[in-house]
Amino acid sequence: MSAQVLIVEDDPIVAEHVETTLLSLGHQSCAVASQAEALAAIETQSFELALLDLQIPALPGRGGADIEFGVNLLHDIRQRYSAEELPVLIMTSHVADCLNLVGKLKQLGANEFIAKPFQTKGWTLSRAVSKLLKEQAKAQRARQAAMPQRFAGGELHLGAERVTLCGATVLVKSRSPLMCAVLEELSDRNAFGDYVSLSGPELAERLKNQRGSNAISSAVSKFRARVIAELAERYELTVGSGDVIQSRGSGYRLNEWICVSFAEGDACGTLSGDQQSSPATTSLTLFDSQGTSNSPMGAATNTLVRTEAPASDANQCKRRQWIVAQLRLQRKLRTPDIARELGCSVQTIRLDIESLRQAGRIEFVGAAKSGYYRPSKEILDGTWRFPEAQVVR
Repeated sequence: MSAQVLIVEDDPIVAEHVETTLLSLGHQSCAVASQAEALAAIETQSFELALLDLQIPALPGRGGADIEFGVNLLHDIRQRYSAEELPVLIMTSHVADCLNLVGKLKQLGANEFIAKPFQTKGWTLSRAVSKLLKEQAKAQRARQAAMPQRFAGGELHLGAERVTLCGATVLVKSRSPLMCAVLEELSDRNAFGDYVSLSGPELAERLKNQRGSNAISSAVSKFRARVIAELAERYELTVGSGDVIQSRGSGYRLNEWICVSFAEGDACGTLSGDQQSSPATTSLTLFDSQGTSNSPMGAATNTLVRTEAPASDANQCKRRQWIVAQLRLQRKLRTPDIARELGCSVQTIRLDIESLRQAGRIEFVGAAKSGYYRPSKEILDGTWRFPEAQVVR
């Protein structure tokens, strides 16, 4: 894999040799000749490795190269990046001076050392660069694996006795009947296929709750806390307070990346599948931080949808939920990519995208050939700030 490497070397002949070596290894480079230029490059560009000549000038075009300036630059780099984030290979022709400084340089965060002129056998420049880049890539993978995964949607199953999200129990019906009833109300869809938005007073009136909107607010707050705790414990997922139920100016609303299913035998649901109502078995779905679906639970359940929605309508809603979820995850997808991932025709996806656009859920930005779709402002919760990106025509 190609890497971007910073070269700090005031000898143009040596710098050219280093650039040639990096190019032969398939890497890109940026060569500078002073401490000030190196700092400017680090501030404006991203690098995977730095090759640092110790004896460099502090400022460009003024001469006065000194080992002290190279040491100061190493200190400056470590103020910004750790030894794993940006490895530094010290290059020096002053081997004796360098040996006296090895302890200090190691303490400052130097990763490796190489003597000039470079050897043609043994510890060569190519070998040193490859070793450090391999270690940097391994450390980066480890950091990414250790980072908590961001929740990006999944199945909310309203069962006869409990409610689960991605397979984790978040409500027990006998203990939280009000919140279970709220979720059933919020799972309704409008004429455009969107989840309905209901205010606290509207929910209280529908459910004939005498405590009014305060009871609804309290139930939603406890539900959110439960979701955050359960998904963090079971899947090590980071969940925001509005990831499942959004709070908008017009009321509460299920997030578009939530797919609701119902328990077999419930009055509000029937098995999804073909027109002959043959049982359909589907794995519980959890979207990862890249927006790809997986099944961490390893279990399968019979998935049901509301009786008034035919299976084709249910599939349509799921496709459109998925498209909106990808937009919010900042994915750049072309129509054929979406069709391939969802296993349907390009024409079907074009119809879905056009329907979402007409419904005001997404909007197209830019020129016809180079533009992209992004979620409409109305669909985003006020607490979220998603960058512009996404489905390319």
